[in-house]
Amino acid sequence: MRRLEGKMSAPPGVEAAREWMWLRVGLLCSVLAGLGPFIMRFEYARNDLFGHEMIPVADTGKFEMRKFLRPDAVMTEFSDLMQGLFFGFILLAVCLLGLLLWHYMTYRQGSMSIYLMRRLPDRTLIHRQCWTVPLLGLFLCAATALLLLGCCCLIYRYRTPEVCLPAGYRRF
Repeated sequence: MRRLEGKMSAPPGVEAAREWMWLRVGLLCSVLAGLGPFIMRFEYARNDLFGHEMIPVADTGKFEMRKFLRPDAVMTEFSDLMQGLFFGFILLAVCLLGLLLWHYMTYRQGSMSIYLMRRLPDRTLIHRQCWTVPLLGLFLCAATALLLLGCCCLIYRYRTPEVCLPAGYRRF
């Protein structure tokens, strides 16, 4: 990762380290924007599985609240709970595509260094410098989204009481 943050991974005049830092911030925000609402919806659906009853405490005249699993309770489908899970990642991917366009536009500003870059012996240098951060960012975005989906699936499977899982769901 250190080598990718060097000068060769971005066009001249663009700080690659700063772009990688913003990519990490974008990935973190995407994870939090997906995981937070998922956990809230999951906990609301999980709490609906339980009922509450008041039980008298012997010889005190007081009552205590008791939580019990309702016998007819079925957990909300996983697909209903994951609405908007990937919104942050989609937004980040669109921003990375914009970054790609901006990288190419940096060669056409000021001294128009695009003409110099086309005459270099290594004609792929311009494309490597423009595509490195956005392409690796898209890969990291997809990989992080899949990891988030896996984590949410594990949360759903292991935090839901087994008798309340919808038909077709089994623990693995």
